[in-house]
Amino acid sequence: MKKLLLLLFVGLLTISCSSSDDDVIPSQNSDPILGKWQLTSDTINGLEVSTDCDRLQTAEFYFNGTSKETYYFESISFCVIDSELKNEWKNIGDSTYKIIYENGEVFIQKINFSSDNTIISLTENDGGKIYVTTFKKI
Repeated sequence: MKKLLLLLFVGLLTISCSSSDDDVIPSQNSDPILGKWQLTSDTINGLEVSTDCDRLQTAEFYFNGTSKETYYFESISFCVIDSELKNEWKNIGDSTYKIIYENGEVFIQKINFSSDNTIISLTENDGGKIYVTTFKKI
């Protein structure tokens, strides 16, 4: 479940394709996704489901088109790193990103950026459940 939280950030099992070859795709050097993001909230139908340890999870997006996700879990009374995943990413236009995971899985996800590009959120409707995952730039 903990890995699913951050997986929702970069995937959410939504597959979409651009319908136009004329779409302008920003340079990855100026892409608003660049940097380090930390989970701030994960809700299902408006109810918070993330723990303090979950909210330590981060995703880092680098200029070279790679990214790293770091997951945490609670061990007795403190949080420890559970795993780190290295992925590839690409902005395919209109705030839509393609993530290629180490295991070959590909996810395409629309990301909603705040007006100052410091908060991102992802929304998914899955079988009547509304998942909203939010990250802040750190």
